[in-house]
Amino acid sequence: MLNQYELNKTLSLLFTEKLILDIKTHYKPTETFQYTHFRLCHPLGVKRGFIKSEAIRLLRTNSSKTTFEEYLANLKARLEACGYPKKYIKRLLSEVTFDSRQSALKKQNRKNCRETIAFCHYIPPCDKET
Repeated sequence: MLNQYELNKTLSLLFTEKLILDIKTHYKPTETFQYTHFRLCHPLGVKRGFIKSEAIRLLRTNSSKTTFEEYLANLKARLEACGYPKKYIKRLLSEVTFDSRQSALKKQNRKNCRETIAFCHYIPPCDKET
């Protein structure tokens, strides 16, 4: 058992060293990565947005460049298995680099977003005739 002096010394060493928290993307055990096939009738903008948003999600949720690149390679392989052209994937994934991680983590103001207003038409229930 440590005495008070040894405990304080150990704690001060722990707090003076630079602590690094390693964060990795978590996938549920039931995740099956069922991406839509490239030949399905979705506009290219939807496909582009899907791929880029997945890459940005991996960028935000991986603190290590090594794990980010590993998960990005896995995403690329799964997309190729769904018929996405290699050049198309490479071009889109090249837009998301680990060097841009700090800017991806910052909260962005959405000035150009429009507010969505929901309209609901109320229809009162009918009175039952007795």
